[in-house]
Amino acid sequence: MSSIRIVVIGGGPAGLLTARLLAREGFGVTLYERLDPRSTYGFGVALAGPAIERLRRVDPEAAERIEPICLPLRRWTMRREEESASVEDRGASGVQRTGLLRTLQDLAAEAGARIEAGTAARIDEVADGADVVVCADGVGSQAREALAARVGARVETVPIPYMWCGANLELDAMTLFLRRTPHGVFCGHVMPYGDGDCTFQVDTVPAALRSAGLAVGQGEGDAGSDEESLAFLAEVFRPLLGERELLGNRSRWSTFRLVTCERWSAGKCVLLGDAAHTAHYTVGSGTRMAMEDAIAFSEALSGEGGLEAAFASFERDRRAAVERLQWRAMRSQTWWRTLAGRYDLPLPVLLFSYFTRTGGVGLERLARSNPDIVAAAVAHWSGGEAANWAGEDPRRALLGSRLLGAAEARDGFTVVPCDGVAPWSEQSRSLPAGLAGDGDRGVLLTGRDCRRSLLDRFDVAEELRAAGGVKVAVALPAGLLDDAATAIAAGRTDYVVTEE
Repeated sequence: MSSIRIVVIGGGPAGLLTARLLAREGFGVTLYERLDPRSTYGFGVALAGPAIERLRRVDPEAAERIEPICLPLRRWTMRREEESASVEDRGASGVQRTGLLRTLQDLAAEAGARIEAGTAARIDEVADGADVVVCADGVGSQAREALAARVGARVETVPIPYMWCGANLELDAMTLFLRRTPHGVFCGHVMPYGDGDCTFQVDTVPAALRSAGLAVGQGEGDAGSDEESLAFLAEVFRPLLGERELLGNRSRWSTFRLVTCERWSAGKCVLLGDAAHTAHYTVGSGTRMAMEDAIAFSEALSGEGGLEAAFASFERDRRAAVERLQWRAMRSQTWWRTLAGRYDLPLPVLLFSYFTRTGGVGLERLARSNPDIVAAAVAHWSGGEAANWAGEDPRRALLGSRLLGAAEARDGFTVVPCDGVAPWSEQSRSLPAGLAGDGDRGVLLTGRDCRRSLLDRFDVAEELRAAGGVKVAVALPAGLLDDAATAIAAGRTDYVVTEE
């Protein structure tokens, strides 16, 4: 296949790494990027360890060039006013966005790819001269827009305004700084990525932004930042910033766009990275997904079979992993959107809730690395009785009287089927009204015997508990005891009910 002519549209991580890997295999590759990767905007981005490890297996030289510019993140700290709580958690790094793009651009050029920086390209302009068009032009992809009907593209706006800023701070941990203002809660996601350099991403809810007199999209043209918001946020986060100011680089309030596509290819065109799919930034997986897409597509195109088979192989290899990350990201964005209801929890308890929000980390894993955080969460929700939980199965010891049998639950709970009820939605908000008049009886949330449905039920249970006035139990499928213990320790449900 090395005689195949490949055009790549977009010079982000997905496009540049694809160009590098395919040029290295002898393909003729031309990459078009409307911005010069050496002068692009942004501060630091997160790079998950699995992406580097997968790159190391297929291109050790590229991994060796990228790894030294990454700053490992070995601790996560949550701060609220004067309080702080931390957990040890390895596996991610911060990296300067421009530094990563420069390195990938150099690697692509060294492999033989032709880089046309500062040159915009559309599919209809390049398709005639290419056998394959790789569309990797980001979340605002013009290529995806041109292919939208053929690939079943859908773009949804997530109602969490955010602003991407920078700061000169010496931090030794990923820091989540929470601030309650007269307008509402503002959250700073502060990630070190180099000596004294941090990404400072802030999010809030629309009502808080309106109350503060700020607006999405406010700024001075394409190159400007929203200086009014930068000044406002610098004062909000003054306890962390000290005398320093927030740095802007086209920094304006934006709303995240969730991109999904029914198919990732059409004809000779294939979508990669954010052009094909996005996951909310609070899981820090955008760069990872872009690089893993590039690796998987390059392997598929270098394999046996024709183009159609390569496109199908790429999507088959990547879709399940991407959709799993998107699901976890949806859970993460929901947690942040509903933070105000948990804001006053003891900080270690809130940190436990944060770390277990997506379903990717549970009580058993956290107990091995951060037993103090787990003990604090358990003590809070058990009244101190289970603070030093132990036993042959510590999860059962933690659950104790919170674990009910089906026969026991029938006497004190009204069954409420929950399939199809999204947590923290209009549907879930209507449940409390329908449960009025049940006296001392609680509600037992039931649904499909799968993990995703179970975690949704736990979130609906947390919402009902927050509304008050009803005790809540969740039906537990077999084999998911760690999820049950995690939900109890995070305050998501009062009881779990098992057939075991």
